[in-house]
Amino acid sequence: MDPFQRRQRILGSEIGAVIGAIRRRLHALLDERDPEAFKEAWPLFRVLYRLEAHSSGRPRYPEASWEAVEDYLGQS
Repeated sequence: MDPFQRRQRILGSEIGAVIGAIRRRLHALLDERDPEAFKEAWPLFRVLYRLEAHSSGRPRYPEASWEAVEDYLGQS
């Protein structure tokens, strides 16, 4: 079975480490700011947003841009 066909769970004790790793990677990608880096950065941003800011209902992501990523990392 393909591991991506199953829904993967992150344990509560793992959340802090996952958030830290995503934030570090996003900061590194922000330094690059090229189109290829954005292809990795935006999905990572969406995961971070859901982990930190998502409340009940569907998430309301900002429009996809480097500025949205930078603004979110700067304010949280």
